[in-house]
Amino acid sequence: MSRIVKCSELLCRQMGIHSERVINLQFGSIQIKKVKIKPSTLPNNSSHFVVPNELFQRLYLKDGIDYKLRWLNSDTIEIGPTIGFLLGDSPHSYSASFMQKFMDRFAIYQDIKGFICAFAEENIDWDRKIVHGLYFNPNGKNIEAQWEFGVFPIPNVIYRRYFHNDEEKIEKLKKITNSRIFNSYRFTKMDFHSILYSDPNLRRHLPHTAILSIEKNFLHSFLNSHPKAIIKPVDLSRGRGILYIQRLQGRNFLVIDHRPKQPVKMQLSGNKFFSYLKEEVKFPDKHIIQELIPIVKINSSPFDIRVVMQKEDQGKWVCNGMEARHAIPNSYVTNLAKGGHATSVQQALYLAFGFSPNQVAQKIEEVVELSKQICLKMDQTEHHFAEFGIDLGIDQNGKVWIIEANVYPSFKGIRQFHQEQYESIRFTPLRYAYAISGFN
Repeated sequence: MSRIVKCSELLCRQMGIHSERVINLQFGSIQIKKVKIKPSTLPNNSSHFVVPNELFQRLYLKDGIDYKLRWLNSDTIEIGPTIGFLLGDSPHSYSASFMQKFMDRFAIYQDIKGFICAFAEENIDWDRKIVHGLYFNPNGKNIEAQWEFGVFPIPNVIYRRYFHNDEEKIEKLKKITNSRIFNSYRFTKMDFHSILYSDPNLRRHLPHTAILSIEKNFLHSFLNSHPKAIIKPVDLSRGRGILYIQRLQGRNFLVIDHRPKQPVKMQLSGNKFFSYLKEEVKFPDKHIIQELIPIVKINSSPFDIRVVMQKEDQGKWVCNGMEARHAIPNSYVTNLAKGGHATSVQQALYLAFGFSPNQVAQKIEEVVELSKQICLKMDQTEHHFAEFGIDLGIDQNGKVWIIEANVYPSFKGIRQFHQEQYESIRFTPLRYAYAISGFN
């Protein structure tokens, strides 16, 4: 096999290569050892790096892509960057058309270049460290030609977009990528609460929260201390699986079950209340019970604030957008998927409190600072995070409360009133992936 790579004189000077030498050549997870690199006179004194066909095939390089080079260490040149979107467990449904929803992120591709792919965990060949999936061809004239099926190495940076993977395999990807798989862990609501609770400054912003037990003594004790409460599944989002509970006079309870498409409201006596929880609800997985925060309302509609926090290319946490999410009147579920609607935070604070512009700015600054402190606390765990949707509530006294957070934030409302913020949110993960790839 030919193991001679020709490198233009210009590129050799840029790479600090002064004479013929032996190196290793790497692309994603694939490395070929003992490749001879040879300075050569190539047309137009261009920055060309000519790889023989045999090596091209063994590295699974693709035509038509502008790659960059860097010294990975003193004897290895890496071709890249290689960035992957880790998708869900239905690879048969992934197609060029499916990838359409990601295309607005690629407006910055020319700033990054390199190899970008999308794949599912189940299509990884762990022995060979290769993947069957889709890769982005920047020269395609339409969406069908821009995403092609192919085989390629496991990329050196992975943006995790799916959270029902086998965690043992996620650990394998951490090792292969040197921990450059971000959003590497999906914490439960109770995990999140426990992590923040260990910080005294964050603890005072947390509502009382516990793992749900259907035992009467537990519920009586919790509802005696907190007559209004919310029950939530520990690992669902978008307002799914929520029940509102209120202790009434005597031994009666008000229950609003938000699991059906149309919420079911009922008043139950003590025994019927416990029977409903045990027999009708039949909690299949762990749930938490949380005191209901007295969130301020606008025209009978409570609202919370979704703050989108992301790591920018220097690795610092920044707020790239926020929206106020209003529940339908007399509901406590603000998620847009459950009928809520979004407005700007500025407008919501003015309507709820009558704040002046200066007071609005001060409250937003407080919200952003609290969100940064949450992100920094989560960075103290062993996991690699780069994106959070943090939900905060404000009570009638102006105190900010931490409701929950997730690593796969929805922010569709922001697009309705701030297109520039929306675009920044879409671009930032790709910019961050490029930054940690080492090619920036």
